[in-house]
Amino acid sequence: MSEPEILFAVENGLGIMTLNRPKALNSLSMGMIREMERVLPQWEKDQAVKAVVVRGAGDRAFCAGGDVAGLYREMRDDPQGTLRRDFFREEYIVNRRIYRFAKPWISLIDGIDMGGGVGLSVHGSHSVASEKFLFAMPETTIGLFPDVGGGYFLTRLPGALGTFLALTSHRLKVADALWAGIVDAYVPSAKIELVQKYVGAKSTHVVLANIGGKAWVRQKEAAQQAVTDLAGEMIELQAARDARPRPCEGLEETLMGMQHREATLVGAVDLMQSVLHAAGAVYQVRHSERLS
Repeated sequence: MSEPEILFAVENGLGIMTLNRPKALNSLSMGMIREMERVLPQWEKDQAVKAVVVRGAGDRAFCAGGDVAGLYREMRDDPQGTLRRDFFREEYIVNRRIYRFAKPWISLIDGIDMGGGVGLSVHGSHSVASEKFLFAMPETTIGLFPDVGGGYFLTRLPGALGTFLALTSHRLKVADALWAGIVDAYVPSAKIELVQKYVGAKSTHVVLANIGGKAWVRQKEAAQQAVTDLAGEMIELQAARDARPRPCEGLEETLMGMQHREATLVGAVDLMQSVLHAAGAVYQVRHSERLS
């Protein structure tokens, strides 16, 4: 009997999630993603779980990404299948859940962390990496955009580093990732097990305060407030625009007046001058709007 692809356990107040496909570098299958979506909402509500720890089985990888081999097999054997659509949709739902998770999310990265694996670690509140850490977004080399929220976190890296990583799939080791803020702390591989034990034995918030946390995660509430403020400003701007007189109102009133004027030559000339004056005003307003 084969082992489960993903393991869940609760120990010392920690929800421990282990990606359990070491021969496949813990790449994500649809079954793993659906199991996460089943268990994580329960842990988020469970008062006995004070934090979540994510790790990869084996000694080579945290998670090397999505199981693209399985997606390729479906494309080859079942072109009408829905796995390719459903996989990414449900994976992104899990990424969003991690970003919004109400409790500390601690990734212990003792090896390769690429693509879909980055989606599990970078959106969480805290990540700890060893000297075996290796980061990349390799999906861009096969023509895909940086997925799993890459468009969000890459744009928040220092300088143009995010653009560089998105365009080249360049790999980063732990020192570079620590400098860039992709991970929060370095612990030697031989001691990374102690992080889980220490977090479970001590007060979680004290331990995590020492680890730090990603800048874009700390700024999440501020960003959400900024969006709310911007929406309010847009509503006020639209109301101001609606309150402005329409450029053609003067012209319409002049034309209506023509129906009540005597059809004399003098009156006709006066009315035509008014019409031309109003038409010129309309042109100036529209021309200025195009320029702005």
